[in-house]
Amino acid sequence: MIERELTNLFGADVLQDCWELPTVIEPGQAIKIGMLSRLLIAANSPDKQRKTIQSMTPEHQLLLCRWLVDRDYADKCIGTGK
Repeated sequence: MIERELTNLFGADVLQDCWELPTVIEPGQAIKIGMLSRLLIAANSPDKQRKTIQSMTPEHQLLLCRWLVDRDYADKCIGTGK
């Protein structure tokens, strides 16, 4: 279910490519993911969310997509961004 929604938001290529990101998360990346996730939440409709994602750099799209799809990755961000 989540993968279908993320495919609709990010596209199949981003969803596939996000798994290529290193599993080590730098503190700056964790902070950036926090900022990006707040932007996504503020865009309170699927159309606005797609537009917000499309305005992001490819690197930011990959980071956010990975954070949304991979619970282990998300958990690492929480510990790293402190």
